[in-house]
Amino acid sequence: MKQYLTFLKEFGANRDSVGAVVPATSQLGDTLSKFLANKDKTPRSILEVGPGTGTITKQIITKLNRGDELVLVEVNHQFCQLLDEKIKGDWKSILEGINCQIECCVMEDLDPSKKFDFIISSLPLNNFSHQEVKSILDSYQKLLNPDGKLSYYEYLYVREIQKKLSLLRHNEDRLSTYALLENFIQNYQVEAEDVYANFPPAVARHFSFQRRPVISKAVKPLEQKKGKP
Repeated sequence: MKQYLTFLKEFGANRDSVGAVVPATSQLGDTLSKFLANKDKTPRSILEVGPGTGTITKQIITKLNRGDELVLVEVNHQFCQLLDEKIKGDWKSILEGINCQIECCVMEDLDPSKKFDFIISSLPLNNFSHQEVKSILDSYQKLLNPDGKLSYYEYLYVREIQKKLSLLRHNEDRLSTYALLENFIQNYQVEAEDVYANFPPAVARHFSFQRRPVISKAVKPLEQKKGKP
């Protein structure tokens, strides 16, 4: 309950940076972290950007091995405190043997010489200015290993709706943001999965800077077994 109250409080105070009314679902978190299930390469280094209250983080840590490294980058100090409590409490046994640390800063402040095998991001890119998005996308590329995977999500159809509104309002900066994101997706996306078991429904996008063919599919809500309420 505490994480939801904290999330709602921070959403009201920081709508542009939080970007959601409720935390992501476990199914969205599982879809975003799907490539971690392949444990051929160890130890691995994982960066989660904008973990918030940790709903996606929880799915990430279930896929980690001893010796892996997990860095959580969160700009919101209330969320940092909540994540620290979970690392020292509820997640302590799961994280045994895993180097887990919190960086309470923006991603651009990380040491650029540090490289990660996976980056999983919850940043609401559609809410940011063109210059902010450009800086974030540049950081993704600088921080990711050449054969690494980047995964992030956005809400279904939101960018399309915001684009039409921005055209009506002649908001050139936002239109530039959407063009930049669409170009990034066109150039680097390797897979996209619609996740309907989330509010609002979302699309999980996976990227590689070693370009491969695009795959798109939908992930529907899990069906309840017969006899279960």
